[in-house]
Amino acid sequence: MKKFRVLVAIAFISSLVGCASSVTMDQASGNYGATQSIPFVPASSLVINLNPTVQGELSDNPEFSSDQLYGQIYGVLIGQYLQPQNKSNYKIEVLITDIRVRSGGSAVLLGVLAGTDYLNGRVFIKNGDKVVGSFAVDVTYALGGVMGATDTRMKWLYQAFSAKTLEGFQNLMPVNK
Repeated sequence: MKKFRVLVAIAFISSLVGCASSVTMDQASGNYGATQSIPFVPASSLVINLNPTVQGELSDNPEFSSDQLYGQIYGVLIGQYLQPQNKSNYKIEVLITDIRVRSGGSAVLLGVLAGTDYLNGRVFIKNGDKVVGSFAVDVTYALGGVMGATDTRMKWLYQAFSAKTLEGFQNLMPVNK
């Protein structure tokens, strides 16, 4: 019984450190510094792009879907930071710079020993073609076992990336109240 409690405690602690996410504000974005916010202007469009390295790795990461990521980010930003009916020159570009998605079998059976899943990117706020603000978003998922199912991992990666994208906007472009 004591061994069981120890195993449960280890599993619980491992679950707390199995996932991580961060947003890193750029030191200088366009004419704006990291400690200075840019004026709030809702963007009229959102686009997801993959850098050439990620495009080349898609065959190794068939579970990744830029359409599902787009849907998550769109859902988080719509109505406040993203207003498609708005005819502003502001647009949001998300550039995915690195991905890794473990196979379902290795994630479930090997867990952390199989490495981590991650989704990293840069978010650019543009006025026309000029970048007026940007930040990096990095999310990692390392859990295995039952929590290693592909749908669970991908849903968490997309949701965490979207939440950190919103956090980046809130830091860089606070909404006028």
